[in-house]
Amino acid sequence: NDQVTTDSPMGPMTISSASTLKNVDGAADAQVVTLASTLTLRQDSVTPRAGPMGMTMKMDEARGDRETRFSVAKGRIERVTTNMTMPMSISGSGPDGAVIDMRSVSVSKTTLELLQP
Repeated sequence: NDQVTTDSPMGPMTISSASTLKNVDGAADAQVVTLASTLTLRQDSVTPRAGPMGMTMKMDEARGDRETRFSVAKGRIERVTTNMTMPMSISGSGPDGAVIDMRSVSVSKTTLELLQP
C-alpha cells in the first residue's frame, strides 16, 4: 500500500494505491512479475482554490486501476497500463454575472511501454 499527498492547482491531493502480486511468469533468468493495483485520488481541501476567471474547481473522489509488468531479470518496468475515472465540477459567475455550473467525468486509459530497438 502507498499514499502520497501533493499540492495541485486545485489544492492538496492525496493519491492512494494498494497493489497485489498478480502472477510470476518465466524461468528464473527471464522472470516477469505482474502487479495489479487499485487507485484513489482525493482532493483534500474542503474549499477548493479559485481557478481561471475566479471559478471554483472541485474534483470528487477519482478511482482507477493499474497493471504493472516488471522484468526481474532486467530490473526494470516493461509496461504500465492505468485506467482512471475522474468526476469534476467547475462553478462560478460568468462575465455577465450569470451562474455557471459545469460537471464532467473524465475517463482515461494510459499505457506506457518500453519498446526494444
